[in-house]
Amino acid sequence: MNTIRLAAAPITPLTLVDRVHQRIWDWINSGRLKPGDWLRIQELARTLKVSDTPVREALIPLQQNGLVETMPHVGTRVRCFTRQDIEEVFDLREALECYALQRATPNLSDAVLRRLKQQLKRAAAALDKGDVAPSVAADMELHAEFVRAAGNSRISVLFANLRDQIQIFAGFGNRMVLAVSSGSTCGSWSFFLREMSRKPRD
Repeated sequence: MNTIRLAAAPITPLTLVDRVHQRIWDWINSGRLKPGDWLRIQELARTLKVSDTPVREALIPLQQNGLVETMPHVGTRVRCFTRQDIEEVFDLREALECYALQRATPNLSDAVLRRLKQQLKRAAAALDKGDVAPSVAADMELHAEFVRAAGNSRISVLFANLRDQIQIFAGFGNRMVLAVSSGSTCGSWSFFLREMSRKPRD
C-alpha cells in the first residue's frame, strides 16, 4: 500500500481583514446595517478598533459579491436592491439548484444524506427559536451541499457568487415571517421590497 506523503502545513487562522469582513457581513445580514446605509471607513474602524486599511480591504469582497456599492468621490453604502434584482437572483438560483438536484440525486451517498438531514434539523431548530441568522446559514449550507454533490465545479462557482445575496434576501424573508407570526402586519411582499430597495440615507 502506498503511503501518501503530505507536506506539513499549518491551518491558517483568519486574518484581521477576514474578521472585519465577517463582522460587516454579519451586520448587513442581521439588518443592523440596512440598504442605503453609508459605510464610513473611519467610523467602522473606530467601532471595530482597527485601522482604516483592514476596513477598506474588507469592503472589496462585499462589493464584488454585490452587497455594497462604491461611488467615486462619494463613498460606499449597503446596496439597495430593486424588485428586478431580487427576482433575477431567485430565478438564477432556481435554475442552478434544479440542475444540481437532477445531477446529484441519483448519486447521493449516505454521508451526504446524513449531512443534509443534519443541516435541515439545524435550520428548523434555529427558526423555531427565532434565531434567523443560524437558521438561514444552515439552510444555505444544505443547498450548497446539493450543489457540491452535482459534481460541476462551474455551477458551484456560480452558486458561491450568488450565495451572499441569496442569504441576505432569505434572512430578511425569515425575519418577516417571524414578525407576522408575532402579530405584526408589515410582513408582505411589498414591505419586503420597500425595505430591500429603500432610498439611501444621508
